Parts: sequence; C-alpha cells; structure tokens
Amino acid sequence: MSERARLLVTTAIEDTWDRNVPVVFLGEWCRMYGRKSVWGNMDAEIAPFHWDDRAKLRRDYDYLCELYERVLTVLASYLNEIHRVDHSLRYWRILVGPWLAYFVHILFDRWESIQQAIKHYPISKTIVLAWQKESMVPYSMEHFFSELMVTHEWNHSIYAYILENFTTVSCVKNLSPRPFERVRAEIQSRKTVSLKEKIFSAYSKVAVHLVRNRDIFLIATYLSAFDELKLHVRFNQAPQLWKTIPSVVSPVDWLQRKKTLSHDARNAFEKCLVSLIPIQIPTVYLEGYQKMLGQIQSLPWPKSPRLMFTSNALWHDTVSMAYSACHVENGAKLVYGQHGGYGLPQFMWSERHEREIADRYLTWGWVERGSTNLVPVGILKPIRKYKGRRKSKRNRLLLVRGLWPPYTFRLDSGVGLAPLLGAIDGCIRLAGLLPEKLRNNCLIVRLYPLANAFSSEGRKADRSATDFYCEDVRWKSSLPEVQLSDGSDPISDLVVQSRLVIYTYNGGTGYLEFMAADVPVIAFWDMNASPVRDSAIPYFDDLKRAGIFHETPESAAAHVAKIWDDVEGWWRGAEVQEALVRFKTRYCDRPHNLLDRVETALRDAMAEPSAPKPRAAASKQSTV
Repeated sequence: MSERARLLVTTAIEDTWDRNVPVVFLGEWCRMYGRKSVWGNMDAEIAPFHWDDRAKLRRDYDYLCELYERVLTVLASYLNEIHRVDHSLRYWRILVGPWLAYFVHILFDRWESIQQAIKHYPISKTIVLAWQKESMVPYSMEHFFSELMVTHEWNHSIYAYILENFTTVSCVKNLSPRPFERVRAEIQSRKTVSLKEKIFSAYSKVAVHLVRNRDIFLIATYLSAFDELKLHVRFNQAPQLWKTIPSVVSPVDWLQRKKTLSHDARNAFEKCLVSLIPIQIPTVYLEGYQKMLGQIQSLPWPKSPRLMFTSNALWHDTVSMAYSACHVENGAKLVYGQHGGYGLPQFMWSERHEREIADRYLTWGWVERGSTNLVPVGILKPIRKYKGRRKSKRNRLLLVRGLWPPYTFRLDSGVGLAPLLGAIDGCIRLAGLLPEKLRNNCLIVRLYPLANAFSSEGRKADRSATDFYCEDVRWKSSLPEVQLSDGSDPISDLVVQSRLVIYTYNGGTGYLEFMAADVPVIAFWDMNASPVRDSAIPYFDDLKRAGIFHETPESAAAHVAKIWDDVEGWWRGAEVQEALVRFKTRYCDRPHNLLDRVETALRDAMAEPSAPKPRAAASKQSTV
C-alpha cells in the first residue's frame, strides 16, 4: 500500500478523477469493466471493502436491525406530527419501513467505506460534484429503488455529504458538472400480448364494477392468474385481477424539510443518518402525503377489505403499501407470501421485514421454531410453464446467471460486489472446464434480465460508460464460442429445451421452481461468499452427496460431464430422489391442494382477533 497522498474517488463518474495523480478508488464499483482501458493505466489502488470481513457483516447486520427499530420509532413520530395524525408504528413500518431500511443500510455502507479509505490511505482531496438538490430526492419508493439508488450520481451525492460534513478530507467542488437528468427508458419485451391476457384485460374492465367494500384484496400474489381467480370465487366475490398503480408525484418543499428529527444519536454515523433523513425521504411520504391519501380513496379497490394478500407488492409499490397500511390500521389482516429464496440464506433483511409486517406469512414449506405467524403452504409461483419440457428434444445445457446492482442497497449474508464478480469468474471457469463438444454445441448462458439496466436504465450513452458488468463481453472474451441469451426471452422457453439446468446464485427462486417442477437442476455457488442458515445445512449436505449442489466450478463441471449422457437416469436415481424429496418438502413443496392451504391460511388470519396497535412514541420522548 502506497504512503503517498491519493485523490479519493468514490464512484465511476470520471469527472471526479484525475489521471495525473495517485488515486484510491473507494471500491470496485468505481471501475466499470468497459472503461478498463482508462483505469487500468492509472496509478490507482482500491480501498478494502469493509464487509469482506464476514464476521463484521454479521455484527453490523445485528446493529443495523436494532438501529432501524429505533429510527423507525422516531420517524413515525416525526411523520405523525407533521401530518397531524396518530398512526401506529405498524402503519409506518408498512408504508415507509422499506425505504428507511434501504437508506439505513446504504448510508452505513457508504459511511464505513469512507472510514476504511481514510484509515488505510493518506487522502490528498476528493472532487465533489454539485447537482440541483431536487434531482437527488426520490418522489416515491419506485423512483428511489429503480431510478436513484442504482446511479453513480446519487451515490456520489451521498458520499459527498458524508465527506463534506463528517470528515476532514479536503473537498474540491466542481461547480459545473454535466446535468443529471434521469429519465427511465421503457424496457420493451419481445413477448406479444397473448389471447389469454387480452381476455383477462377485457374481463377486468367489466369486473371492476362488481367490487364490494368488504371483498378481500389480492395483488401480486405469485399465484397463477387462474388460481387467483379461483381464490376470489372461494370467498364469494367477483374475481379481480388488480395491477399496481403509479404513485403521485410532488415537488420538494425545502421549508417543510427543515424540521429535524428528535434524537439522541449514539455515534457520528447516527448523527449523519438522522440529519439526512429529512433531506432524502421520498416526497410521497412528506409533501405528497395528502395527495397520496386522496389517490388511495379514489381507487376502485375494495374500500374496507377484510384482508389483503400479496407476495410482492409491499416493497417498491408505494400505492399498494399505502393502501395496505391504511386498511391494516382499520383492522384488516395482512397475509404475505414468500417471494424470494427465503428460509435459506444465513440472514436476509427483506425476509425479516415481511415476516414482521404480516399477520400470516405463507412459506413454501419451511417453518422455524419460535415463529408464530409462519404457515407452510407450498410454492406459490406457477410451475406449469415448464410442462412442455418432456415433449422437447432437450439437447440444451442451460446455465442461469444472476446479478445485483454494484452498489450495496440491502443487507443479507451474501452482500458485496466481490462475490458478484467472483461468481461471474466462477461460472466462466465452469463453462471452460466442460468438454469442448458440450460447451460448443449444447451450452447456453442466460444472462440476468436487464443486467445492463443496473447502471444505465435511461441514459442514452456509449455502452462502455453505462454498463458496469458487461457480462456478455466478459464471456465472449474468455469463451467466444459460448451461446448467450440476454435474458429478454421467458426462461421457460429455454428450460423446455434443456436436458439440465445449472443455477448459479443463492437467494433466488429459480432452482426451487425447477426442483418443484421436476426439472433436473444443479445448484452452484460459493458457500463462503453466500452462506445458508444453520437449519438448511443438513439439507444442502444431502444435495451435495447426491450431486445436486456444488461449491466449486471444478466439481460442478466434472459432475455435468459425468451425467450428461443420462441426466434422466441420474435424476431418477434413489439417492437423488431421496435428497430431493427431503429438500422439496421443506423449501419448495408442491402440494396437490395448494389453494386449499392458502384459503385456510387466509380464513384463519381473518378469524384471529386483532392485536392492540402499538402507538408511535411522542416526538419529545423518541430518541435515536
């Protein structure tokens, strides 16, 4: 490590670089693969990533969970006072909790990254860009998640705030940066609208007039459209197919945002956090709150539902979050269905949150000791889409890739850019170890859908300056003969052509769906980088012995080569089937009476007396 003072670079925005001086990049996210010709020739070092220490990651996760609860209480009081309401903590947890958790995790990561750089390097200065403040404030949860937090510009502004207000690093301002105009590009699917979809759309326009105030509300349940319709009928109501609605957009009012959070911060980071929340909170929760309530009241959705059931609407769908929070406050029950590979990763904040807000949480089979609201019903996602597989020639070997944005945004046990980059390298190595005939003639690599969008979803620019990973380029530079799919086509179209699927990341649902659909699959990832929880280890040990799970590219490639000529014989073998039955029963059960189980869970939730609402503490009593 050099002792020379270095310019600190926080993001991949090259306006903040100086190629003529020694540089320290805050992390790998500064070095876009397509710009290697530039940063590869610089006198530059990369600061160590603080969560490469996995013991620290676990400690920080526990701390941030505790901090989140303290800050949520303060924020709930803050919003109650501003809007002159008296909503419960659960109301605000549903409505603003996902944004707050993301922001707490994001800010802590950015804070710790800066502290690491300062600790390990003498810093000469950093270059700070100044955009219009309003452009950095989200107007909804969707806007924050899809439009801002994935950008270099927004992250640069967060790093700059920390550096300018909480460090002694010299910040040199560039007062005339390029404008930041984030306009999301519509991602056009190649899929045409099917006759079934046209029929459902036409029906929905009629059925909306048959909605009753006390109907249960179903949205984004993960059930198939037909099963969702059947569930409506079982509750004696006109079937509906609700879709998400864009939230209102309100301008920033800086005068309203001058009100600070009442707090007693325990450290400098917490001071930074509570100072930024009033600046960064989405406008829909502050300036646009009354407009949002009006929007909710004008919806054709049930006016006083007895129950709401969803599996994926209460993260990035502001309107559904507000609707659910309002009606939970009025006594409706909230049932949430598993929507990720939950029950498996060592820890996962998204799972924690969903279980916390739900009266009943429907899992795909697993339960945990001490949890009172978990109901194992089986896999909710439709798997009939793979039914055409047996009629195909099945001559493909499908390798399914996964990616996340380069900037950390939510904590789980597999967090970090290094594991993501390592996974790309591991998959390329796996493919390279396959027999040449198999690699050249059979293998197809499905890249993660919209992978390029993580850093370029709206900016029309040279690709080398916008696509952080350039995973297709990485594959082609190493294995030009490998066939790639950009992920725009339905994965089911590829699965039905495949003799075997290789699934390459923890936390996703793909390999669980394939197992439930009886599609031969091999799972492959580094357990050290993305560990599973203790309760899942015996099940993965079974999968290892059966050849279904592998931790190294060498092991996975050797097994694929070994079974390729008789994949079906391997899959039907006694050891494999025994391991599969045990694993599937717990993590991706496929019962014949799924709808019966779901209906029972919903009715049990409605029959349970409502618990008293914990109130948000008064502002003057709330501390951080």
